[in-house]
Amino acid sequence: MQYRQDKGQPRSPAATYESLLGLLEIVRSPGFSEHTGLQPWVGTPEPQLGCTTAGLLFDLSRQQQRLVTPFGALTLSYSLCFPGYLEPSAPPPAQDEHLTPLPGRTLAVRPERTSLFFALCSSGAPHLLALSKQPGPRFAVDSVLGAPLPAGGLRDAPASEHKAMRERWSAVTRASRPNMAARLTASLQTPGTPIINELTGRCDAVRLDLLPRLKQHRAFTCARTKPSEEDLVRAMRAGGNEVEKAARHLRAMRRAEDGLVSQRRGYVTRAQVREVLQTCDYDERVARLLLDSQRQVSRVADDILAQSGLESGIGWPTRPDVEARLAMAGNDEVSVLSALIQENRASVEMMAEIITSDTIDRFLAPERASLYGLSSPPTTEERRRVEALYDEFGRSEENLHHFLFAVGQIVCSLDNLTTPAWRPLRELDGPALQPSETKLRPRAALRPSRCELEGYVREFGGDLAKAFLRANRCLTDAARKLGSPDRATIARYVRAAECNEQEAHAFALAVWKLVNTKPPKAVKSKTPAPPARGRSKGGNEAKAPVTLAEKCGFPSRAEAEAALLAVKAGKDRLASAVAMLERVDVLHRFISPTFPAKRWLCGVGTVLARKEHFGVDSTEEESTACQPFA
Repeated sequence: MQYRQDKGQPRSPAATYESLLGLLEIVRSPGFSEHTGLQPWVGTPEPQLGCTTAGLLFDLSRQQQRLVTPFGALTLSYSLCFPGYLEPSAPPPAQDEHLTPLPGRTLAVRPERTSLFFALCSSGAPHLLALSKQPGPRFAVDSVLGAPLPAGGLRDAPASEHKAMRERWSAVTRASRPNMAARLTASLQTPGTPIINELTGRCDAVRLDLLPRLKQHRAFTCARTKPSEEDLVRAMRAGGNEVEKAARHLRAMRRAEDGLVSQRRGYVTRAQVREVLQTCDYDERVARLLLDSQRQVSRVADDILAQSGLESGIGWPTRPDVEARLAMAGNDEVSVLSALIQENRASVEMMAEIITSDTIDRFLAPERASLYGLSSPPTTEERRRVEALYDEFGRSEENLHHFLFAVGQIVCSLDNLTTPAWRPLRELDGPALQPSETKLRPRAALRPSRCELEGYVREFGGDLAKAFLRANRCLTDAARKLGSPDRATIARYVRAAECNEQEAHAFALAVWKLVNTKPPKAVKSKTPAPPARGRSKGGNEAKAPVTLAEKCGFPSRAEAEAALLAVKAGKDRLASAVAMLERVDVLHRFISPTFPAKRWLCGVGTVLARKEHFGVDSTEEESTACQPFA
């Protein structure tokens, strides 16, 4: 989703103050609060509630609803609610409310089913009020009464700035008090129309002062059965608060009702006909189709309503709306679904983004941050990381909670699981370190990054990840006695031992014995040793003890690991690996005159380890087995 980026110069405090007064005048207009439920605010902005760097912004988050200004924030009495985010206490009404005028009211207003903030973001009224969607449940005010506003971000004002902000507010209020009511009246495209109608682009508010004129019209006086107040309001809404159009619609309503009742010839009551006509907005042709196939339409409508939600993209349409669309489309489910998706695409995307942002905010709340090993307040990198994990786990809050909780437990006990000699193999989302940089540094105080810990939890799980780190620490502490392997090698040993600390240490020690070319130190004896002789009986000098590496043909570390992995684990594992390496050395010397001399031990070891013995019967079979690995 694209967000507006301001490229103009910031406006002066006086201009922002005038826009705030204009916005307040729109909110106080008749019918606005009845339609949206937003009550006009009173008082002065409070700096301790937050402020913006520039412009005006509606913050409708779960914690607090406020209008944020550069002078502070004003608390709102409005709840942005839809299924999945601050669930509404009651489902939206199936029929229009406030159709019958009540005493003392000047407008009959239909309440909103979809938030006006969504409508003003997608297709608003720039000459009155224009909004733009910001990350989370926030909406920036782009323009008020045609005057553009810069886009600013939220910030918490420190206590040292509160006094200066209050002084700026007092200064702009004393400077001027413009007549915003006159400006608002001059901005209306149709004089006298309710402002809520121009904001929504449809007639949601009916002027009740025009009903007496409609009652004096011939469409009302000449009717055999006088229309009810509800029918008069409906006709005025269909006529856009114009008396002549409302009168024509009133006659059309009566003709459609009488015609359908006579056509059905007693099969339906007049009340049933009126209900169907109200569903179809008094379209006689559509109402006739709906009456003819009411069962089929009702069954398809059930299927469509069962798909309501954000995943399907159709939102939460009402049954009368769905049935009317099906009747007009010939009961075609596909075309109705396509139309609903197309119409609700913008609002559905905004709702999905708000739900995602609200979920991330709850995971990054201070009471959860310590549980997950996150900082409070979270950094930008941590928030981006949690958002990526939320998408990775299929937007499942339960799965994300278990994963972050497992990572948080490791982070809290990292001092006991790692050693100060730990050096990360690669930085967060950075290039891999050079092999010379991956060797252990005893005085290094670096720890594994959170990205690495998440990778271990994803690979092993919470408990095994702890065992992996514990085994890493054990091998790291004993690294000097194991040939000083680098961190990648130690991790490979631990994975080969399935995170078992003792088996990993034994495996690393066995590998070092196979590759160590240094002869073992002589053990001092309590009894004095006989004097060394220069030559033996055969005339040759006394030989030093043969190491395992020399016995096996000086294998590399990779070859020694492959040999140990190819044989069965047990007490004789080292002896079996030595026997395999001796056989491989023999095979290598046998085939090297014919093939290029390469020790493809992994493949050869796999061929030779098919059975418990390590050898083949004839040299011809040895040569055939080793050809693919030459």
